[in-house]
Amino acid sequence: MEKDNDKMLFTVDIKPTSENCYNMLKHSRKINKKFRKRFIIFSLLFILIAFSGIINNPSILSISSILYSGVAAIIYTVVAYFINKSVKNSYITKLAKFLEESNELNYTIDFYEDYLIFKNDRMTLKIKYSEINKATETDGIFFLFYGEINISIYEEACSAELITFIRNHIVTMPNIESNHSNIKKSRIKNPTNIKKSRIKNPNQLLSILFIATIISFLLAPGLFSAVINYFNIPSVLQQKYSWVFLLMLPIPIISILVGTKYSNRGYDCKKNVIAGWIIVVLLFLYSFISLAPPIKQEYSNIMKYKDIVNVDIPNSGKFYVTEYTQSYLLNHKSIYAIFTNEEEANKFEVNINNNSNWILKNNINYDLEKILPIELPIKCGLISKPKSQTSCKYLTYIKETNEYNTVPSEQGQYQVYFMVYNSDTNFLDIEEYQINF
Repeated sequence: MEKDNDKMLFTVDIKPTSENCYNMLKHSRKINKKFRKRFIIFSLLFILIAFSGIINNPSILSISSILYSGVAAIIYTVVAYFINKSVKNSYITKLAKFLEESNELNYTIDFYEDYLIFKNDRMTLKIKYSEINKATETDGIFFLFYGEINISIYEEACSAELITFIRNHIVTMPNIESNHSNIKKSRIKNPTNIKKSRIKNPNQLLSILFIATIISFLLAPGLFSAVINYFNIPSVLQQKYSWVFLLMLPIPIISILVGTKYSNRGYDCKKNVIAGWIIVVLLFLYSFISLAPPIKQEYSNIMKYKDIVNVDIPNSGKFYVTEYTQSYLLNHKSIYAIFTNEEEANKFEVNINNNSNWILKNNINYDLEKILPIELPIKCGLISKPKSQTSCKYLTYIKETNEYNTVPSEQGQYQVYFMVYNSDTNFLDIEEYQINF
């Protein structure tokens, strides 16, 4: 006598069209993994290209160069994404057409109470429902994953009774990982099967997180610049504050975590996960690129500039030197001193205020300004102290003429020492370089 569970309940003949093949192939794990890997490789390559200028020439490191490189990296990555997507679609379209013409995907599935039998020209396979690893319903297709085998069942080839049977006996089985696409609800005939979320509109949350992730990347250089300006950090020491970029990390990380969570519930969260990882990599790259500190030397080395400074230099402090391999100035290097003894620093300030060689910025004439660095290494006037616009004093010394704050009267090559002292922060900067005048 035939057992009830050995009685065939339904049968379906699958003869996919090129459209069916396309919809099946675009959900193929193997194909998606292949193109995802390719996209990641090209994205990382483009990111390296975008930052290659800074990597090869750290002397051009600045907020603007980091921002421009970061924007270029985003543009390159977006271009890589669309190129990869276009190539993938073209590949799937051609493969789908080939499969339709070859009839290699024609097969029959017989459904029983506890198992199904899959049959094609090459094999016959009996699969228990309890042995199916994962079952999904997306774009009018049921995908049954059994080990490495992916069985596609097109709803248009099924009766209404068979569709109900598959949903109730396979997709919703407690031992099977199920997943219903939430993106095209109109094509899902039983949306009540989708796992409910406490959040009323997950798609809105995902969109907000995606936008916030992109904005976090664009705001990171601004945040870094704000911190540098607020504390009046000189360029030669800004590398020590590169950790500021990492303050934006929680936003892309949250986007990745939430995207992964809702991806498992059937929502399309690829943009959140991909954008999140890209921004995480870029923020770390920003931070690591900025970790090339100036060379710290013995503080006593500052004393060789004592005669030029023309006043007594404090006996205690920190001394840094940065030499530029590429600069519009010849043999350019920045010397930076931080006076750590407040009493000595105050005495130094009094001395330079009483020294006629140290002048305010508004006393620097136009001709002299033309031979000075384009960007001053330190800014005068803290954001926290907006009224302290006169906190800096300036000195320019020409070695060959032995004159202060005076442009040479004859053409030639000159050794220039341009100094800035900020009394708010006890910072002394010395820009040493040569010019052809």
